[in-house]
Amino acid sequence: MRIPRGLCATPLVIAGLSMGLPGIVAAEDCTVVTADGKTIHGRVFEGMIRKKGKKDFTLTKGGEMVKFVPYQGMPVTGKKTEYAKLKRNDWVNVCFRRMDKPRYAYELIVIPAPDDHAEDL
Repeated sequence: MRIPRGLCATPLVIAGLSMGLPGIVAAEDCTVVTADGKTIHGRVFEGMIRKKGKKDFTLTKGGEMVKFVPYQGMPVTGKKTEYAKLKRNDWVNVCFRRMDKPRYAYELIVIPAPDDHAEDL
């Protein structure tokens, strides 16, 4: 008796998702209380500032470019504490919600640039 091709992989996919997904989701979650008292449960995006304007900024990581709009009273913490002092090539973590249009940044943490682990052979 032959097993249909689609049914062979299904148990493996389900097992892989149930084992790996909870750890990934938990690592990227964030919770922020905004200046106006709202509690936001969101996701974290880490990247380098590519463009920065007065009304928005763009981050890149791994070829992906994501545009954010600072939410009113967005806290800036870490190596810099003011939005005006952020510059191109600063590395940041941003707390945001995927469903927002435009995509609001509720918290911004300036972090040290990651080490480039490339080796010369």
